[in-house]
Amino acid sequence: MKSTLNLFAFICLLSFSHISAQDTTVTFTSVISSPNITFPIQLTHAGDGTNRVFVAEQGGRIRVFNKSYVLYDTLITITGMGTSSEQGMLSVVFHPDFKNNGYFFVFH
Repeated sequence: MKSTLNLFAFICLLSFSHISAQDTTVTFTSVISSPNITFPIQLTHAGDGTNRVFVAEQGGRIRVFNKSYVLYDTLITITGMGTSSEQGMLSVVFHPDFKNNGYFFVFH
């Protein structure tokens, strides 16, 4: 029994000898920088062809940025949402036909 365990341990050690670290070079680019954004939880688009970017904040506000990533407007502000732990707005999705019907959905 002991020799079987030793053989198993030896095989495990040999199998790890060919593992090497992968290149972990990561490049980050700051796209949106706004002091007015608090607790951002999601960055998305509506798929309506306008190239607008929507940033959902945990406190209930959805900010709209134009295609140059300049703050354009606030889509909606839902009041009374907390921002601690898993409270507040957690996600926003846009209806596939948002361009025509303007529907979007918020998970909180």
